[in-house]
Amino acid sequence: PPPTPLDLNAADSAALEALPGIGPTFARRIVAYRRRLGFYHSIEQLKEVYGMPDSLFRIAAPHLVVGGLTAAERLNVHAYSAAELGAHPYIGPALARRIVAYREQHGPYRSADDLRRLYGLPPERLERLRPYLRVE
Repeated sequence: PPPTPLDLNAADSAALEALPGIGPTFARRIVAYRRRLGFYHSIEQLKEVYGMPDSLFRIAAPHLVVGGLTAAERLNVHAYSAAELGAHPYIGPALARRIVAYREQHGPYRSADDLRRLYGLPPERLERLRPYLRVE
């Protein structure tokens, strides 16, 4: 029988190494990128791991799942500083400063859609970022 799929957000590097084609280097990179992101929301994000060839992604992906997440794991745009927001790979320092400046000028965000008002945030980048945001 096929092995039980591995939760990409819970697996340590040793568990990842057990997957076909994933050695110690990629296992460490997968875990390190998860730390930077906070969590994976899609198996497709493995393609963003440094050096991940499409051929290896196709081999590993069928053995992985993404477990459920809680709201506490998301970035609270009202509570985080520009430095904290800017550490996320999908935000960066420049966008983080704009998020905080807008919040300070206009008050709290009511929803993630309010971020559409930010200068220089294309809709596709907002959609990529949306799973990581918490607006309370």
